[in-house]
Amino acid sequence: MNEQEYLKQLNINKSGEYSDDAYVVDLLDSTEYGRVFSLLDRSDDLDIMQDNQVVTTEGSSLTYESLSQSYLLSLLADWEGNVYQLVVSKI
Repeated sequence: MNEQEYLKQLNINKSGEYSDDAYVVDLLDSTEYGRVFSLLDRSDDLDIMQDNQVVTTEGSSLTYESLSQSYLLSLLADWEGNVYQLVVSKI
């Protein structure tokens, strides 16, 4: 299963692009970021990596590990720059 198929399995139906050994999905705004966060956080197939969480007033970085596939998913936000991404990497 490739990255895009895996995201569809998680009900994330947004296309991305491959960049530096990762699949990057640009999210439109904080609302879409919140929707993706909710889907990732409620998934039984993902385990949040507590040691890799960073949340500040400037941004956040949350990393999840797939329990069934060899993927790490990083949900990134730059609050001030209004930049939001979901990055899927193979492990």
